[in-house]
This record gives sequence, structure tokens and C-alpha cells, in this order.
Amino acid sequence: PIEAAQLAVFQKDSAVTAESFLRILLDLEDRGIAQWDAESLERINKSAAQADELFKQDQYQQAMLAYRELLGAVTELQNKLPIILEQQIKRAETAFNDGNAIQAQIAWKLVSQIQPEQSSHSIQLARAEQLPQVLSLIESALEADQQGNLTQAVADLKRAYNLDPEWPAARQQLDRLQKELANRNFNIAMSNGFDALTAKQYSEADQAFSQAAAIKPSNTAPTDGLQQVIIARKQALIASKQTSAETAVSDENWLQAATIFESILNLDDTLLFADAGLKLAQSRIEVQKRLTDLLANPASLQQDPMLADAKLLAIELSRLTPPRDRIQASLSQLTRLISVARIPIPVTIESNNRTNVSILRLGEQGRLGLINKQTLSLIPGRYVIIGKRRGYRDIRREITLTYGSPKPVVEVSCEEAI
Repeated sequence: PIEAAQLAVFQKDSAVTAESFLRILLDLEDRGIAQWDAESLERINKSAAQADELFKQDQYQQAMLAYRELLGAVTELQNKLPIILEQQIKRAETAFNDGNAIQAQIAWKLVSQIQPEQSSHSIQLARAEQLPQVLSLIESALEADQQGNLTQAVADLKRAYNLDPEWPAARQQLDRLQKELANRNFNIAMSNGFDALTAKQYSEADQAFSQAAAIKPSNTAPTDGLQQVIIARKQALIASKQTSAETAVSDENWLQAATIFESILNLDDTLLFADAGLKLAQSRIEVQKRLTDLLANPASLQQDPMLADAKLLAIELSRLTPPRDRIQASLSQLTRLISVARIPIPVTIESNNRTNVSILRLGEQGRLGLINKQTLSLIPGRYVIIGKRRGYRDIRREITLTYGSPKPVVEVSCEEAI
């Protein structure tokens, strides 16, 4: 009975130990022991087969000892897992950094198998699986760069970077080529801007310099270019206005010329030609107005101050510098008006000998009294003749005497009784 009891104990201990051993062995197999220590696995499997055979032959004590030895072996391997994991991670990183995509994939798969609970290993495995495409895109980008196709090179590198932003070559090459592409596009935009500026294509120049500024915001050259566009536009506008002003001056359109010169000075008040042109135009406008007023109202020369002013104006007009054709044409009219301003014109006044007749502003000469008919000599101008008769409505006659017109006959008789 004692021997049977001992065998039973050995049998139970063997089974428990074997179960513990098997549980650890299966875990090691799940964690890829076949790849990282195939020799130990083979030796353990052989020893396990021998232990199983002893158990089947009811040699429980020897089986128990064998299982205990196996449990120790797998436990030792299990304890070595952190070291194995670290070695495999280094191997995977080395292969990845060397661009060996196949070895990197194998190594990261094994790392993921050893430590499946760590999600970062899956990320590294995904990077290794994308590595061939990343390397291919980088190679394509470098070829495009050598051929001078920076745009294609940058596009390929961007795709590579998007696949793996942490791949050093993708970042480094992308940074380098993006700078080169930016420099090239900047230089092209600046060149286009100056070409357009030279061709006086200001909208195109403005657009090109704005593009350059967008590429390199901290660079002051585009700002200088844009300022040159503003200056050139202003100069072109001034030149155009100057041409229009000169045409207006030539045509003696002084109002238009003054307006244009004022607009030029609003753009740049230091321009001497515009200042001089405005003063000339304003002076011509002033003398033209005086001349027009006199020609429109020749009777005003009846007054001595107005005649004196007309004579001064005639002298002033005769001394004008060209252009003066239009004014000169009117000057002859003014000169004639001045020459006849004091030549008397016969005026006949008829009445009924019962009306008291007088001409205003002529003093004693203008008090004609009761007349039937009387002829007077009056200088050109405006005159008011008044007729008065007791018991009758007053009568008023206004006449304008102009040299060369028919000799006037004026009837002044109060005939309407009150």
C-alpha cells in the first residue's frame, strides 16, 4: 500500500509538472521560439517525448524528475524573453535603417510575435512593409532631381514622406528639394515680374511679385518689386496725363488743361511742369473770361474804367506767348470795340411836345424837356430815356447803341391818361 501510494503521488506530481511545463512551452511557441531558439526547442521536444514515454510506462518518479527538468528549461527560456526581445528589436531596427525591407519585415514580425501586446511593434512592422515603396519613391525623386525636374522630385518625396514621415532620407531630401524648388520658383517669379515691369505690363508684374512674396514672405525683394510697380504705374499715369494736358494746351482748351494739371499735382506735387502748366492754364482762363465778358457786353465800355481795363487787356493779350490762336482771333474784336468806343452815334428822339423827355446819367445834356424831335450824338453804350407828363402814365425806353448798327429813332410820348 505504501508503494502504491507513493506511485500515486509521483503520478499526480508528474501530471501537474507536465501541465505547467506544457503551458509555458505553448506560450514560448506562440512567441516564436522556433525562430529565435530552434535548437533548444528541438532538445526540449525530444526530452518531453522521453518523459512522456516514462509516464506511459508507469515510471512516474523518473517521469516527474524529467518533467521538472523540462519545466526548469522552459522557465529559463521564458525568463530570457526580455533579452531575446531586445536583441530582435535591435536586429529589426538595423535591417530597417539599412533599407533591408525583407529582413526588417521578418524581424518585426518576430518582435510582434514575442510581444504581441505592444502595439508599437505593429506600427514598425507596417513601416517595414511600406519601406520598398518609400525607397522606390526616393530613388525616383533623386532621378527626377538629376534630370532637373524638381517639381516631380518634390511630388515623389511628398508621397514617400506621407507613407513614412519618420524615414530620415524622405524628410531630409524633401526639405532640401523643397528649398531648391522654392528658390527656383522665387527666382522665376522675380524674373517674370521684372520682365513684365520692363514691358509695362503692370498687372502681370504685380501678380509675379506677389507670387514671389508668397514663396518667401521674409524676403524684401518682392516688396521692392511691388513698390517699383507702384512707381512705374504712377509714372506711366503721369506721362499719359502729361500728353493729354499738352494736347489740351495746344488746342487752347484751358479748362481741360487745368483739370489735368491739377490731377497730376495730386499724384506728385513736386512736378514743376505740372505746376507751371496749371498756372499758365489758370492765367489763360482768367484772361479768356475777361475777354469773353467784354465781347458779350460791349456796352460796358461806355464806362471809362471798363474802357481802360479793356485797353490793358488788349495789351496783355497781344503779349501772350503761344499757343494763343483762339484768343488772338477774339483780340481783333476787342481792339475794334475799343477803337469805336468813343465815336458818337446819332440818336433821334421824337415826342409830342407835351412830354418832358430826359436821358438818365447824362446830367444837363440829358434834360431835353418838351420836344417834337431832337437828334443827339451819344457814344456806344446803354441808355435809359424817360418821358413824364402830368396826368399821364410815365414812359421808359431802353436802347443799346452799337457802332455800325442802323441809326436809332426813339419815340417818347406819354399818351395814356391816368
